[in-house]
Amino acid sequence: MQIDTRNRDCGVTPASITNCTKFTPGPEPKQARYGLGIPKDTNYSGILECPCNSRYGGDPMFYPDSQTKILAHKYTIVGSGACPAGELVENATSCFAAATTLGIHASSFVNRTVADPKLPPGCSVTVEPNQTAVVYFNTAGQGNCTAASKRSGEGISKVGVKVAIEVDASDTFDMSPPGQYCENNRKSKIQAFAMKGATLAAAEEARDQCKQFCWDQPSCWGCSVDCESVPYAYGALISACQWNAITSCGTVMKWSGSIRGDISRKQREGGQVTMTLSGPAGGWFGAGFNASAMADSPYTLVVNDAGVTERKIGTCGSEAEHCPGDLLSSSLKVLSSSVVDNVRTVVVTRGLAGITKNHYSFNPYADETIHFITAVGQTQTFAYHRAHGPTQVALTSEGSSSCICDKGLTGRLCETGGVNCAEFEKDCVAAPAGDLKAQQNPTCNSRQYSGGLSCCHHKRIMLDADQEIRPELLRYHMKFRFWFQEYKPATSAAKASHADLPRIYYQTEAHAGEYDIPPAFARPGHPVVGYPQWPVGTPTPGTSCKGSCPDGPDCECVHTITYHWTVSNIRLIYAGGHCHAPSCISIE
Repeated sequence: MQIDTRNRDCGVTPASITNCTKFTPGPEPKQARYGLGIPKDTNYSGILECPCNSRYGGDPMFYPDSQTKILAHKYTIVGSGACPAGELVENATSCFAAATTLGIHASSFVNRTVADPKLPPGCSVTVEPNQTAVVYFNTAGQGNCTAASKRSGEGISKVGVKVAIEVDASDTFDMSPPGQYCENNRKSKIQAFAMKGATLAAAEEARDQCKQFCWDQPSCWGCSVDCESVPYAYGALISACQWNAITSCGTVMKWSGSIRGDISRKQREGGQVTMTLSGPAGGWFGAGFNASAMADSPYTLVVNDAGVTERKIGTCGSEAEHCPGDLLSSSLKVLSSSVVDNVRTVVVTRGLAGITKNHYSFNPYADETIHFITAVGQTQTFAYHRAHGPTQVALTSEGSSSCICDKGLTGRLCETGGVNCAEFEKDCVAAPAGDLKAQQNPTCNSRQYSGGLSCCHHKRIMLDADQEIRPELLRYHMKFRFWFQEYKPATSAAKASHADLPRIYYQTEAHAGEYDIPPAFARPGHPVVGYPQWPVGTPTPGTSCKGSCPDGPDCECVHTITYHWTVSNIRLIYAGGHCHAPSCISIE
Protein backbone atom coordinates (compact mmCIF):
# COMPACT_ATOMS: atom_id res chain seq x y z
CA MET A 1 0.00 0.00 0.00
CA GLN A 2 1.25 3.50 -0.86
CA ILE A 3 -0.20 6.58 0.83
CA ASP A 4 0.67 10.13 -0.21
CA THR A 5 1.44 12.08 2.99
CA ARG A 6 3.73 14.72 1.49
CA ASN A 7 3.08 18.22 2.80
CA ARG A 8 2.71 20.28 -0.37
CA ASP A 9 4.14 23.33 1.42
CA CYS A 10 7.45 21.47 1.36
CA GLY A 11 7.32 21.10 -2.44
CA VAL A 12 7.00 18.05 -4.66
CA THR A 13 9.96 18.27 -7.07
CA PRO A 14 13.45 16.79 -6.73
CA ALA A 15 14.75 20.31 -6.11
CA SER A 16 12.51 20.72 -3.07
CA ILE A 17 13.55 17.57 -1.27
CA THR A 18 15.56 19.54 1.31
CA ASN A 19 12.97 22.27 1.85
CA CYS A 20 11.80 20.75 5.13
CA THR A 21 14.74 19.70 7.29
CA LYS A 22 12.53 17.63 9.60
CA PHE A 23 9.19 15.94 9.17
CA THR A 24 6.46 18.52 8.66
CA PRO A 25 2.94 17.06 8.79
CA GLY A 26 0.35 18.20 6.32
CA PRO A 27 -3.40 18.48 6.87
CA GLU A 28 -5.18 15.56 8.53
CA PRO A 29 -8.90 14.74 8.83
CA LYS A 30 -10.67 15.42 12.12
CA GLN A 31 -10.78 11.74 13.04
CA ALA A 32 -7.02 11.22 12.61
CA ARG A 33 -5.28 10.27 15.86
CA TYR A 34 -8.73 9.75 17.45
CA GLY A 35 -9.39 13.46 17.09
CA LEU A 36 -6.64 14.46 19.52
CA GLY A 37 -4.83 16.64 16.98
CA ILE A 38 -1.26 16.65 15.70
CA PRO A 39 1.22 16.44 18.60
CA LYS A 40 4.23 18.70 18.73
CA ASP A 41 7.35 17.29 17.06
CA THR A 42 5.49 14.32 15.56
CA ASN A 43 7.55 12.17 13.23
CA TYR A 44 4.73 10.79 11.10
CA SER A 45 1.49 11.77 9.41
CA GLY A 46 -1.77 10.64 10.98
CA ILE A 47 -2.93 9.69 7.49
CA LEU A 48 -0.60 6.68 7.69
CA GLU A 49 -3.13 5.13 10.09
CA CYS A 50 -5.88 5.37 7.43
CA PRO A 51 -8.36 7.34 9.55
CA CYS A 52 -11.99 7.26 8.45
CA ASN A 53 -13.25 10.71 7.49
CA SER A 54 -16.18 12.72 6.17
CA ARG A 55 -15.72 11.09 2.74
CA TYR A 56 -15.99 7.53 4.05
CA GLY A 57 -16.61 5.85 7.39
CA GLY A 58 -16.27 8.91 9.62
CA ASP A 59 -17.85 8.49 13.07
CA PRO A 60 -20.86 10.65 14.04
CA MET A 61 -18.76 11.83 16.96
CA PHE A 62 -16.83 13.99 14.47
CA TYR A 63 -19.18 14.05 11.47
CA PRO A 64 -22.78 14.14 12.74
CA ASP A 65 -24.24 15.15 9.37
CA SER A 66 -22.14 13.26 6.82
CA GLN A 67 -23.95 9.89 7.15
CA THR A 68 -20.61 8.13 6.75
CA LYS A 69 -21.24 5.78 9.68
CA ILE A 70 -24.84 4.72 10.15
CA LEU A 71 -25.68 3.10 13.47
CA ALA A 72 -28.84 1.02 13.61
CA HIS A 73 -30.20 -2.16 15.13
CA LYS A 74 -29.58 -5.34 13.17
CA TYR A 75 -32.54 -7.64 12.75
CA THR A 76 -32.57 -11.22 11.56
CA ILE A 77 -35.03 -14.04 10.88
CA VAL A 78 -35.28 -17.22 12.97
CA GLY A 79 -37.27 -19.94 11.25
CA SER A 80 -37.72 -22.42 14.10
CA GLY A 81 -37.73 -22.22 17.87
CA ALA A 82 -37.62 -18.70 19.26
CA CYS A 83 -35.39 -15.64 19.50
CA PRO A 84 -32.45 -16.18 21.87
CA ALA A 85 -32.62 -14.56 25.29
CA GLY A 86 -32.26 -10.80 25.11
CA GLU A 87 -33.04 -10.60 21.38
CA LEU A 88 -36.80 -9.94 21.40
CA VAL A 89 -37.80 -6.79 19.50
CA GLU A 90 -38.91 -4.34 22.18
CA ASN A 91 -41.82 -2.49 20.57
CA ALA A 92 -44.29 -2.60 17.71
CA THR A 93 -42.81 0.39 15.89
CA SER A 94 -39.40 -1.25 15.62
CA CYS A 95 -41.00 -4.58 14.71
CA PHE A 96 -43.03 -3.22 11.81
CA ALA A 97 -40.14 -1.11 10.49
CA ALA A 98 -37.68 -4.02 10.65
CA ALA A 99 -39.88 -6.44 8.72
CA THR A 100 -39.73 -4.41 5.51
CA THR A 101 -35.91 -4.30 5.50
CA LEU A 102 -35.10 -8.00 5.85
CA GLY A 103 -35.57 -9.20 2.28
CA ILE A 104 -38.86 -11.05 2.84
CA HIS A 105 -40.50 -12.19 -0.39
CA ALA A 106 -43.87 -10.39 -0.17
CA SER A 107 -46.07 -8.18 -2.32
CA SER A 108 -47.32 -6.15 0.67
CA PHE A 109 -47.04 -5.92 4.46
CA VAL A 110 -49.88 -5.83 7.00
CA ASN A 111 -49.08 -4.89 10.60
CA ARG A 112 -50.96 -6.24 13.63
CA THR A 113 -50.46 -5.80 17.38
CA VAL A 114 -51.96 -8.80 19.23
CA ALA A 115 -51.98 -10.70 22.52
CA ASP A 116 -52.12 -14.28 21.21
CA PRO A 117 -50.55 -17.11 23.24
CA LYS A 118 -50.47 -19.36 20.15
CA LEU A 119 -48.08 -17.06 18.28
CA PRO A 120 -44.40 -16.49 19.11
CA PRO A 121 -43.65 -13.66 21.58
CA GLY A 122 -42.45 -10.31 20.29
CA CYS A 123 -42.07 -9.80 16.56
CA SER A 124 -42.92 -12.41 13.93
CA VAL A 125 -44.06 -12.58 10.31
CA THR A 126 -46.25 -14.98 8.36
CA VAL A 127 -46.33 -14.91 4.55
CA GLU A 128 -49.80 -15.78 3.28
CA PRO A 129 -50.52 -17.70 0.02
CA ASN A 130 -51.34 -14.38 -1.72
CA GLN A 131 -47.79 -13.17 -0.85
CA THR A 132 -49.03 -10.74 1.82
CA ALA A 133 -46.66 -10.65 4.80
CA VAL A 134 -48.58 -10.29 8.07
CA VAL A 135 -46.28 -8.83 10.72
CA TYR A 136 -47.29 -9.47 14.34
CA PHE A 137 -46.13 -7.74 17.49
CA ASN A 138 -47.35 -10.09 20.20
CA THR A 139 -47.48 -9.08 23.86
CA ALA A 140 -48.64 -12.47 25.18
CA GLY A 141 -46.96 -15.01 22.90
CA GLN A 142 -45.97 -18.49 24.03
CA GLY A 143 -45.66 -20.29 20.69
CA ASN A 144 -42.60 -21.13 18.62
CA CYS A 145 -41.50 -20.15 15.15
CA THR A 146 -41.97 -22.88 12.55
CA ALA A 147 -40.33 -23.46 9.18
CA ALA A 148 -41.36 -25.68 6.30
CA SER A 149 -39.02 -27.42 3.87
CA LYS A 150 -39.59 -24.77 1.20
CA ARG A 151 -38.51 -21.20 1.91
CA SER A 152 -37.94 -18.08 -0.16
CA GLY A 153 -36.86 -14.46 0.08
CA GLU A 154 -35.61 -11.55 -2.02
CA GLY A 155 -33.65 -8.35 -1.58
CA ILE A 156 -32.46 -5.45 -3.71
CA SER A 157 -29.40 -3.26 -3.17
CA LYS A 158 -29.08 0.47 -3.71
CA VAL A 159 -27.12 -0.18 -6.91
CA GLY A 160 -30.05 -1.99 -8.50
CA VAL A 161 -29.01 -5.62 -8.09
CA LYS A 162 -31.90 -7.86 -7.03
CA VAL A 163 -31.40 -11.33 -5.56
CA ALA A 164 -34.26 -13.81 -5.04
CA ILE A 165 -33.69 -17.21 -3.44
CA GLU A 166 -35.98 -20.26 -3.28
CA VAL A 167 -34.73 -23.17 -1.17
CA ASP A 168 -36.36 -26.59 -1.41
CA ALA A 169 -35.10 -28.93 1.31
CA SER A 170 -37.87 -31.50 0.99
CA ASP A 171 -35.52 -34.39 0.18
CA THR A 172 -32.47 -33.56 2.30
CA PHE A 173 -33.35 -36.39 4.71
CA ASP A 174 -34.91 -39.76 3.95
CA MET A 175 -37.42 -40.09 6.78
CA SER A 176 -38.48 -43.56 7.87
CA PRO A 177 -42.02 -44.44 8.92
CA PRO A 178 -42.68 -44.70 12.67
CA GLY A 179 -41.40 -47.83 14.35
CA GLN A 180 -37.74 -48.02 13.32
CA TYR A 181 -34.41 -47.26 15.00
CA CYS A 182 -30.74 -47.84 14.22
CA GLU A 183 -28.78 -50.65 15.84
CA ASN A 184 -25.86 -48.19 16.30
CA ASN A 185 -27.97 -45.39 17.77
CA ARG A 186 -25.78 -45.31 20.89
CA LYS A 187 -22.51 -46.88 19.72
CA SER A 188 -21.98 -44.30 16.93
CA LYS A 189 -23.57 -41.32 18.68
CA ILE A 190 -22.08 -37.88 17.98
CA GLN A 191 -24.58 -35.79 19.93
CA ALA A 192 -28.00 -36.32 21.52
CA PHE A 193 -31.07 -34.11 21.26
CA ALA A 194 -33.51 -34.88 24.04
CA MET A 195 -37.23 -34.26 24.04
CA LYS A 196 -38.31 -31.46 26.35
CA GLY A 197 -41.48 -33.30 27.29
CA ALA A 198 -43.62 -36.34 26.55
CA THR A 199 -45.58 -34.87 23.65
CA LEU A 200 -45.70 -35.36 19.91
CA ALA A 201 -44.56 -31.76 19.34
CA ALA A 202 -41.55 -32.31 21.62
CA ALA A 203 -40.57 -35.41 19.64
CA GLU A 204 -40.75 -33.57 16.32
CA GLU A 205 -38.72 -30.68 17.74
CA ALA A 206 -35.96 -33.02 18.98
CA ARG A 207 -35.87 -34.82 15.62
CA ASP A 208 -35.61 -31.53 13.73
CA GLN A 209 -32.86 -30.23 16.03
CA CYS A 210 -30.88 -33.38 15.32
CA LYS A 211 -31.39 -32.97 11.57
CA GLN A 212 -30.24 -29.34 11.73
CA PHE A 213 -27.07 -30.36 13.57
CA CYS A 214 -26.43 -33.35 11.32
CA TRP A 215 -26.74 -31.50 8.01
CA ASP A 216 -23.64 -29.42 8.65
CA GLN A 217 -21.51 -32.24 10.14
CA PRO A 218 -19.51 -34.16 7.50
CA SER A 219 -19.25 -37.26 9.71
CA CYS A 220 -22.97 -37.45 10.46
CA TRP A 221 -24.86 -40.27 8.73
CA GLY A 222 -28.24 -39.18 10.05
CA CYS A 223 -30.42 -39.30 13.16
CA SER A 224 -32.01 -42.19 15.05
CA VAL A 225 -34.55 -42.26 17.83
CA ASP A 226 -33.23 -43.61 21.16
CA CYS A 227 -35.58 -44.41 24.04
CA GLU A 228 -34.74 -45.78 27.45
CA SER A 229 -37.68 -48.18 27.34
CA VAL A 230 -39.96 -49.49 24.59
CA PRO A 231 -42.75 -49.52 23.74
CA TYR A 232 -43.21 -45.84 24.48
CA ALA A 233 -46.53 -44.08 25.07
CA TYR A 234 -46.73 -40.32 24.67
CA GLY A 235 -48.19 -38.54 27.65
CA ALA A 236 -47.00 -41.14 30.14
CA LEU A 237 -44.99 -39.92 33.11
CA ILE A 238 -41.79 -41.62 32.03
CA SER A 239 -38.54 -40.40 30.53
CA ALA A 240 -38.85 -39.02 27.02
CA CYS A 241 -36.92 -40.21 23.99
CA GLN A 242 -34.05 -38.47 22.27
CA TRP A 243 -32.71 -38.33 18.72
CA ASN A 244 -29.02 -39.11 18.31
CA ALA A 245 -26.86 -37.80 15.50
CA ILE A 246 -24.85 -40.87 14.46
CA THR A 247 -21.97 -41.80 12.17
CA SER A 248 -23.50 -45.13 11.08
CA CYS A 249 -26.79 -46.94 11.43
CA GLY A 250 -26.10 -50.65 11.30
CA THR A 251 -29.14 -52.88 11.16
CA VAL A 252 -32.53 -51.19 11.11
CA MET A 253 -34.43 -52.39 14.18
CA LYS A 254 -38.16 -52.32 14.83
CA TRP A 255 -40.21 -51.15 17.80
CA SER A 256 -43.73 -49.92 18.48
CA GLY A 257 -43.02 -46.55 16.92
CA SER A 258 -42.70 -42.86 17.61
CA ILE A 259 -43.04 -40.48 14.66
CA ARG A 260 -42.17 -40.26 11.00
CA GLY A 261 -38.42 -39.81 10.87
CA ASP A 262 -37.59 -42.14 13.76
CA ILE A 263 -34.64 -42.73 11.45
CA SER A 264 -33.72 -39.68 9.34
CA ARG A 265 -30.92 -40.47 6.89
CA LYS A 266 -29.04 -37.49 5.45
CA GLN A 267 -29.18 -37.09 1.68
CA ARG A 268 -26.25 -34.74 1.03
CA GLU A 269 -27.03 -34.50 -2.67
CA GLY A 270 -30.68 -33.72 -1.97
CA GLY A 271 -32.34 -30.34 -2.04
CA GLN A 272 -32.33 -27.61 -4.63
CA VAL A 273 -32.00 -23.86 -4.70
CA THR A 274 -33.36 -21.58 -7.43
CA MET A 275 -31.78 -18.14 -7.73
CA THR A 276 -33.02 -15.15 -9.70
CA LEU A 277 -30.59 -12.27 -10.25
CA SER A 278 -31.40 -9.04 -12.04
CA GLY A 279 -29.48 -5.83 -12.63
CA PRO A 280 -28.52 -3.17 -15.20
CA ALA A 281 -28.10 -4.73 -18.64
CA GLY A 282 -25.44 -2.23 -19.74
CA GLY A 283 -22.64 -3.95 -17.83
CA TRP A 284 -21.81 -6.88 -15.61
CA PHE A 285 -23.34 -7.20 -12.16
CA GLY A 286 -22.78 -9.66 -9.37
CA ALA A 287 -23.69 -10.83 -5.88
CA GLY A 288 -21.37 -12.33 -3.25
CA PHE A 289 -22.94 -14.73 -0.76
CA ASN A 290 -22.75 -14.53 3.04
CA ALA A 291 -20.43 -11.53 2.99
CA SER A 292 -20.18 -7.92 4.03
CA ALA A 293 -16.96 -7.11 2.12
CA MET A 294 -14.70 -8.56 -0.57
CA ALA A 295 -12.26 -9.40 2.23
CA ASP A 296 -14.69 -12.18 3.20
CA SER A 297 -13.72 -13.93 -0.09
CA PRO A 298 -17.29 -14.92 -0.92
CA TYR A 299 -18.71 -17.30 -3.49
CA THR A 300 -20.02 -14.91 -6.14
CA LEU A 301 -22.32 -15.05 -9.15
CA VAL A 302 -21.34 -12.67 -11.97
CA VAL A 303 -23.85 -11.95 -14.73
CA ASN A 304 -23.17 -10.31 -18.12
CA ASP A 305 -24.31 -10.59 -21.72
CA ALA A 306 -22.42 -13.88 -22.08
CA GLY A 307 -24.12 -15.69 -19.20
CA VAL A 308 -23.46 -16.46 -15.53
CA THR A 309 -20.14 -17.43 -13.96
CA GLU A 310 -19.20 -18.55 -10.47
CA ARG A 311 -16.17 -17.08 -8.72
CA LYS A 312 -14.50 -16.88 -5.36
CA ILE A 313 -13.43 -13.24 -5.16
CA GLY A 314 -11.03 -11.33 -2.92
CA THR A 315 -8.58 -14.21 -2.60
CA CYS A 316 -5.31 -12.31 -3.01
CA GLY A 317 -4.53 -11.56 0.63
CA SER A 318 -5.17 -8.76 3.10
CA GLU A 319 -3.53 -6.10 0.95
CA ALA A 320 -5.19 -7.11 -2.33
CA GLU A 321 -8.76 -7.83 -1.31
CA HIS A 322 -10.23 -6.26 -4.46
CA CYS A 323 -8.70 -8.79 -6.82
CA PRO A 324 -11.12 -10.69 -9.10
CA GLY A 325 -10.25 -13.97 -7.41
CA ASP A 326 -10.69 -17.39 -8.95
CA LEU A 327 -13.09 -18.64 -11.61
CA LEU A 328 -14.87 -21.77 -10.34
CA SER A 329 -16.20 -24.77 -12.20
CA SER A 330 -19.86 -24.38 -13.07
CA SER A 331 -22.52 -25.96 -10.88
CA LEU A 332 -25.44 -23.97 -12.32
CA LYS A 333 -28.21 -24.83 -14.71
CA VAL A 334 -29.52 -21.70 -16.44
CA LEU A 335 -33.31 -21.81 -16.66
CA SER A 336 -33.82 -18.46 -18.39
CA SER A 337 -32.10 -15.21 -19.36
CA SER A 338 -33.85 -12.08 -20.58
CA VAL A 339 -33.52 -8.31 -20.91
CA VAL A 340 -36.57 -6.09 -20.40
CA ASP A 341 -36.38 -2.28 -20.13
CA ASN A 342 -32.58 -2.46 -19.86
CA VAL A 343 -32.77 -4.86 -16.89
CA ARG A 344 -31.13 -8.25 -17.33
CA THR A 345 -32.68 -11.15 -15.40
CA VAL A 346 -31.29 -14.67 -15.11
CA VAL A 347 -32.80 -17.66 -13.33
CA VAL A 348 -30.47 -20.49 -12.33
CA THR A 349 -30.71 -23.61 -10.21
CA ARG A 350 -28.21 -25.87 -8.43
CA GLY A 351 -27.94 -28.26 -5.50
CA LEU A 352 -27.85 -27.05 -1.92
CA ALA A 353 -24.38 -28.49 -1.27
CA GLY A 354 -21.48 -26.82 -3.06
CA ILE A 355 -19.58 -29.07 -5.45
CA THR A 356 -16.28 -27.84 -3.93
CA LYS A 357 -15.31 -26.09 -0.71
CA ASN A 358 -15.21 -22.80 -2.64
CA HIS A 359 -18.83 -23.11 -3.78
CA TYR A 360 -21.33 -21.80 -1.24
CA SER A 361 -23.25 -24.57 0.52
CA PHE A 362 -26.79 -23.65 1.51
CA ASN A 363 -27.81 -24.88 4.94
CA PRO A 364 -31.59 -25.33 4.79
CA TYR A 365 -31.75 -25.43 8.58
CA ALA A 366 -29.51 -22.48 9.43
CA ASP A 367 -29.54 -20.11 6.42
CA GLU A 368 -32.44 -17.93 7.53
CA THR A 369 -30.89 -14.56 6.68
CA ILE A 370 -28.22 -14.44 3.96
CA HIS A 371 -26.18 -11.25 3.57
CA PHE A 372 -24.88 -10.27 0.14
CA ILE A 373 -22.46 -7.79 -1.32
CA THR A 374 -23.51 -6.60 -4.78
CA ALA A 375 -21.78 -4.57 -7.46
CA VAL A 376 -22.26 -3.29 -11.01
CA GLY A 377 -19.59 -2.73 -13.65
CA GLN A 378 -18.85 -0.22 -16.39
CA THR A 379 -18.84 -2.78 -19.23
CA GLN A 380 -19.67 -6.41 -19.86
CA THR A 381 -16.09 -7.38 -18.93
CA PHE A 382 -15.69 -8.33 -15.27
CA ALA A 383 -13.40 -5.69 -13.76
CA TYR A 384 -13.34 -3.07 -10.99
CA HIS A 385 -16.91 -2.08 -10.10
CA ARG A 386 -18.39 1.36 -10.69
CA ALA A 387 -20.76 1.06 -7.70
CA HIS A 388 -21.49 -1.41 -4.93
CA GLY A 389 -23.85 -1.94 -2.03
CA PRO A 390 -25.14 -4.62 0.37
CA THR A 391 -28.47 -6.37 0.58
CA GLN A 392 -29.91 -9.32 2.44
CA VAL A 393 -32.46 -12.07 1.88
CA ALA A 394 -34.66 -13.50 4.64
CA LEU A 395 -35.92 -17.00 3.91
CA THR A 396 -39.48 -17.59 5.13
CA SER A 397 -42.03 -20.36 4.60
CA GLU A 398 -45.49 -19.71 3.27
CA GLY A 399 -48.06 -20.05 6.05
CA SER A 400 -45.46 -20.48 8.82
CA SER A 401 -44.43 -18.05 11.54
CA SER A 402 -40.86 -16.73 11.37
CA CYS A 403 -39.46 -14.82 14.33
CA ILE A 404 -37.79 -11.44 13.84
CA CYS A 405 -34.97 -10.99 16.36
CA ASP A 406 -32.89 -7.98 17.38
CA LYS A 407 -29.15 -8.76 17.23
CA GLY A 408 -28.24 -5.39 18.71
CA LEU A 409 -26.64 -2.22 17.44
CA THR A 410 -24.52 -2.43 14.32
CA GLY A 411 -22.76 0.07 12.08
CA ARG A 412 -22.35 0.57 8.34
CA LEU A 413 -19.43 2.48 6.84
CA CYS A 414 -20.60 4.63 3.93
CA GLU A 415 -19.56 7.26 1.46
CA THR A 416 -20.89 10.76 2.14
CA GLY A 417 -24.67 10.77 2.19
CA GLY A 418 -25.06 7.15 3.28
CA VAL A 419 -24.30 5.48 -0.08
CA ASN A 420 -22.06 2.55 -1.06
CA CYS A 421 -22.13 1.24 2.49
CA ALA A 422 -20.33 -1.79 3.90
CA GLU A 423 -20.79 -3.67 7.13
CA PHE A 424 -18.45 -6.23 8.66
CA GLU A 425 -17.63 -8.25 11.72
CA LYS A 426 -14.13 -9.69 11.72
CA ASP A 427 -12.99 -13.03 13.05
CA CYS A 428 -11.31 -11.55 16.11
CA VAL A 429 -9.79 -14.28 18.26
CA ALA A 430 -11.30 -14.91 21.68
CA ALA A 431 -9.38 -15.50 24.89
CA PRO A 432 -7.25 -17.31 25.84
CA ALA A 433 -5.75 -17.52 22.34
CA GLY A 434 -5.84 -13.75 21.80
CA ASP A 435 -6.93 -10.41 23.23
CA LEU A 436 -8.84 -8.59 20.49
CA LYS A 437 -12.29 -9.98 21.25
CA ALA A 438 -11.94 -9.67 25.01
CA GLN A 439 -10.77 -6.07 24.61
CA GLN A 440 -13.60 -5.30 22.15
CA ASN A 441 -10.95 -3.77 19.93
CA PRO A 442 -12.49 -1.23 17.49
CA THR A 443 -11.07 -3.08 14.49
CA CYS A 444 -13.39 -6.05 15.10
CA ASN A 445 -16.58 -4.58 13.63
CA SER A 446 -17.85 -1.68 11.56
CA ARG A 447 -19.85 -0.20 14.46
CA GLN A 448 -16.73 0.58 16.50
CA TYR A 449 -14.33 1.06 13.58
CA SER A 450 -12.15 4.17 13.71
CA GLY A 451 -9.70 3.65 10.88
CA GLY A 452 -7.59 1.18 8.98
CA LEU A 453 -7.65 -0.80 5.76
CA SER A 454 -11.43 -0.59 5.37
CA CYS A 455 -11.19 3.21 5.12
CA CYS A 456 -8.07 3.23 2.92
CA HIS A 457 -9.14 1.68 -0.36
CA HIS A 458 -7.73 2.30 -3.83
CA LYS A 459 -7.72 5.97 -4.94
CA ARG A 460 -9.60 7.07 -1.83
CA ILE A 461 -8.91 10.64 -0.65
CA MET A 462 -7.91 10.54 3.01
CA LEU A 463 -8.79 14.16 3.81
CA ASP A 464 -12.20 15.46 4.88
CA ALA A 465 -14.51 16.74 2.17
CA ASP A 466 -14.05 20.35 3.31
CA GLN A 467 -10.24 20.17 3.19
CA GLU A 468 -8.31 21.42 0.17
CA ILE A 469 -6.87 18.88 -2.26
CA ARG A 470 -3.70 20.57 -3.46
CA PRO A 471 -3.10 20.41 -7.23
CA GLU A 472 0.66 19.73 -7.09
CA LEU A 473 1.34 16.25 -8.44
CA LEU A 474 3.87 14.19 -6.53
CA ARG A 475 6.04 12.07 -8.83
CA TYR A 476 8.38 9.44 -7.46
CA HIS A 477 10.31 6.40 -8.61
CA MET A 478 10.78 3.06 -6.89
CA LYS A 479 13.85 0.94 -7.48
CA PHE A 480 14.14 -2.71 -6.49
CA ARG A 481 17.30 -4.77 -6.23
CA PHE A 482 17.27 -8.55 -5.82
CA TRP A 483 20.17 -10.71 -4.66
CA PHE A 484 19.99 -14.39 -5.55
CA GLN A 485 22.02 -17.52 -5.95
CA GLU A 486 21.56 -20.00 -8.75
CA TYR A 487 19.82 -23.16 -7.61
CA LYS A 488 21.69 -26.40 -8.23
CA PRO A 489 19.59 -29.58 -8.02
CA ALA A 490 20.74 -32.56 -6.03
CA THR A 491 22.96 -35.10 -7.73
CA SER A 492 24.14 -38.55 -6.77
CA ALA A 493 27.25 -36.94 -5.34
CA ALA A 494 25.87 -33.82 -3.67
CA LYS A 495 22.80 -32.39 -2.03
CA ALA A 496 20.82 -29.59 -3.59
CA SER A 497 22.39 -26.19 -3.09
CA HIS A 498 19.32 -24.82 -1.30
CA ALA A 499 16.65 -26.26 0.98
CA ASP A 500 12.99 -25.39 0.53
CA LEU A 501 11.88 -23.31 3.51
CA PRO A 502 8.06 -23.17 3.63
CA ARG A 503 6.83 -19.83 4.95
CA ILE A 504 4.57 -19.71 7.98
CA TYR A 505 3.04 -16.38 8.90
CA TYR A 506 1.34 -15.42 12.14
CA GLN A 507 0.07 -12.01 13.19
CA THR A 508 -0.55 -10.53 16.60
CA GLU A 509 -4.04 -9.64 15.38
CA ALA A 510 -4.53 -13.22 14.11
CA HIS A 511 -7.32 -13.23 11.51
CA ALA A 512 -8.40 -9.59 11.92
CA GLY A 513 -5.78 -8.20 9.53
CA GLU A 514 -5.07 -5.16 11.72
CA TYR A 515 -5.78 -3.76 15.17
CA ASP A 516 -6.35 -0.43 16.90
CA ILE A 517 -4.32 1.17 19.66
CA PRO A 518 -6.86 3.51 21.26
CA PRO A 519 -5.94 6.49 23.45
CA ALA A 520 -5.09 5.41 26.98
CA PHE A 521 -7.91 7.50 28.47
CA ALA A 522 -11.13 9.16 27.42
CA ARG A 523 -11.11 12.89 28.13
CA PRO A 524 -13.95 14.99 29.55
CA GLY A 525 -16.16 15.89 26.61
CA HIS A 526 -13.97 13.85 24.27
CA PRO A 527 -14.98 10.14 24.23
CA VAL A 528 -12.97 7.53 22.33
CA VAL A 529 -14.25 6.28 18.96
CA GLY A 530 -15.14 2.62 19.46
CA TYR A 531 -15.63 3.09 23.19
CA PRO A 532 -18.13 5.98 23.33
CA GLN A 533 -19.35 5.12 26.85
CA TRP A 534 -15.93 4.41 28.34
CA PRO A 535 -15.55 6.19 31.71
CA VAL A 536 -13.17 9.13 31.97
CA GLY A 537 -10.02 8.36 33.94
CA THR A 538 -10.16 4.59 33.41
CA PRO A 539 -7.54 3.01 31.10
CA THR A 540 -9.07 1.74 27.86
CA PRO A 541 -9.08 -2.05 27.27
CA GLY A 542 -5.58 -3.44 26.83
CA THR A 543 -3.95 -0.38 28.44
CA SER A 544 -1.76 -0.53 31.55
CA CYS A 545 -0.27 2.58 33.13
CA LYS A 546 2.14 3.63 35.83
CA GLY A 547 2.71 6.99 37.46
CA SER A 548 0.17 9.72 38.19
CA CYS A 549 -2.38 9.12 35.47
CA PRO A 550 -4.02 10.34 33.39
CA ASP A 551 -2.53 13.86 33.66
CA GLY A 552 0.60 13.54 35.77
CA PRO A 553 4.00 14.31 34.21
CA ASP A 554 5.21 10.80 35.07
CA CYS A 555 2.23 8.97 33.54
CA GLU A 556 3.37 6.22 31.17
CA CYS A 557 0.99 3.82 29.45
CA VAL A 558 1.45 0.73 27.31
CA HIS A 559 -1.17 -0.99 25.15
CA THR A 560 -0.71 -4.77 24.91
CA ILE A 561 -2.13 -7.27 22.45
CA THR A 562 -1.07 -10.91 22.44
CA TYR A 563 -1.79 -13.93 20.29
CA HIS A 564 -0.81 -17.47 21.25
CA TRP A 565 -0.34 -20.28 18.78
CA THR A 566 1.36 -23.65 18.55
CA VAL A 567 3.19 -25.22 15.63
CA SER A 568 4.72 -28.67 15.69
CA ASN A 569 6.89 -31.01 13.66
CA ILE A 570 9.02 -28.22 12.19
CA ARG A 571 12.58 -26.97 12.58
CA LEU A 572 12.65 -23.18 12.62
CA ILE A 573 15.52 -21.82 10.52
CA TYR A 574 14.69 -18.13 10.47
CA ALA A 575 12.21 -15.82 12.19
CA GLY A 576 11.62 -12.30 10.96
CA GLY A 577 9.47 -9.60 12.46
CA HIS A 578 7.03 -7.45 10.55
CA CYS A 579 5.42 -4.18 11.57
CA HIS A 580 4.03 -1.03 9.99
CA ALA A 581 4.92 2.61 10.55
CA PRO A 582 4.41 4.46 12.79
CA SER A 583 3.98 1.80 15.47
CA CYS A 584 7.44 0.23 15.28
CA ILE A 585 9.98 1.31 17.85
CA SER A 586 11.65 -2.07 18.05
CA ILE A 587 11.00 -5.76 17.52
CA GLU A 588 12.41 -8.22 20.02
